[in-house]
Amino acid sequence: ARLITEIDCELWVCEEGTCYRFEKDFNGYRDKVLKQLEDRQEEVERMAKKRAEARAAQRAKHVKQEQLDKIAKEAAKRLAEETQEAEQKEAKEGSGKKEKKNKKDEGAEKETNGKAEEAEDAAFASTKKKKKKKIEDDEDKDEH
Repeated sequence: ARLITEIDCELWVCEEGTCYRFEKDFNGYRDKVLKQLEDRQEEVERMAKKRAEARAAQRAKHVKQEQLDKIAKEAAKRLAEETQEAEQKEAKEGSGKKEKKNKKDEGAEKETNGKAEEAEDAAFASTKKKKKKKIEDDEDKDEH
């Protein structure tokens, strides 16, 4: 670098299949190269951040599905316990009250299924919103 600056020589740049005379001095060329390196580093960091966000979204999707499965299992377990308790009470009380208890159990089952469906619908809507926002963000980035 010192030799080039000391002897006031012309700089020729070969890049992208062409050669041209660089109009500025060596310091100008050095600044250009450093700027290109900074731009490339920023691009690498931006892509890494994008990949990390995509991985986080994928993990979040799986966690939500696991939570929904857990809620459904707990609801099924509670329903089974309630049904078992009801059967034990019916055995003690007799068959006259059996019909009333069956109707009550059916209502509890419908309520439990409704809650599980609501949770699934909310998770689906949230995932759909995130995907739409990601697509819009990607389109915005492509425009810039």
